[in-house]
Amino acid sequence: VPAASLAMGGTGAVEPQDASVALINPAIVAKVEPRIDVAFDLAFLDVALDTGSVAGIGNSYGYQKSRSDIVLLPQGAFCGQFGESSWYYGFSAGVVSGYELDYPHSRLTESITGNNFDNHAETVTFEFVPSFACKLSEKWALGFAPVLTFNRLEANFVNDAYVETQGADNGSHSWGGGFNIGTIYDFNEYWSFALSYKSKRWNQKLNEYKDIFKRFNSPPQYIAGVAFKPAKKILFETDLKFIHWKDCRMFSKPSRSRGLGWDNQLVIAFGAQYDIFERMRLRAGYNYGKSPISEDNVYSNSMFPLITEHHMSFGVGYDLSSHVVLDLGWVHTFENAMSEAGTGDAKSQAGKNARIWTGADSVQLGISYVF
Repeated sequence: VPAASLAMGGTGAVEPQDASVALINPAIVAKVEPRIDVAFDLAFLDVALDTGSVAGIGNSYGYQKSRSDIVLLPQGAFCGQFGESSWYYGFSAGVVSGYELDYPHSRLTESITGNNFDNHAETVTFEFVPSFACKLSEKWALGFAPVLTFNRLEANFVNDAYVETQGADNGSHSWGGGFNIGTIYDFNEYWSFALSYKSKRWNQKLNEYKDIFKRFNSPPQYIAGVAFKPAKKILFETDLKFIHWKDCRMFSKPSRSRGLGWDNQLVIAFGAQYDIFERMRLRAGYNYGKSPISEDNVYSNSMFPLITEHHMSFGVGYDLSSHVVLDLGWVHTFENAMSEAGTGDAKSQAGKNARIWTGADSVQLGISYVF
């Protein structure tokens, strides 16, 4: 998500601030002026784990915080128009997901692992997205984008035999693909609407980690947005996103079948922008999505702790000149904690009382050249 969208709660499907939003809705390349955008996102993760109270298999060390490095998430984009036609093009590339966990001790008891494995995971997904859009009228644009993905996983998980995965922290990568389609309609000078669909990302097998899982596909997403501009200097936007985790076997299968047992997820984002001066814009936003992890799947997901729910963001945009724009965004992900209830399958029962905490802060700086 570009800095301006990040500052507005992750919105942008309707009223794009730069070409990078084509990662969300390809129709935006017909709505923004020709430009080049570059941004860098620094994510500061705050993750902790406690399996000390897990009977029999928990690490006696107890509470431990991840020693994760600062995560750098780069992205860039450009867009333009095919001559004087109603056709537009763009290209966006960037990290769309990723995290790192690095605990000083294992998740499992040291008598099994010697504290030499089951304590590290690092994953990242890049997307490369050429976008094409057509203006059917001054108010209506349609867009399509083929998507190329690159995925990398480096981890030393324990497998079902309670030994280290054959991947052994050496890492594995895969390529994949999918597509995005979207539309934007400006109903009048006050109201605009958008719909976007991001297909499932079909990825190659991660052969080095086949003793844990084979494929790391990403789920399809359905996005709807509405923007309201009550005055020239004011913008409000709301985006609604449905993430269909159950369409991917790795996420939907129960832990006993080498899955994560995730539920589908509904995410709602609110954003506001106010042009405080001719060259300066202030932004704020809020984002909420209930964790896809249930209380009887906490232990199984203690190395995939997507449990954060509430996010608050702020930012500023400033025109350095008539061509150069600087954007700064900050988002605070409020810490959330979950405990394993032990009411699920055998892995849930074995991991009863395991507890995880996840929070984060992210700062992004973007610079754009507008032609």
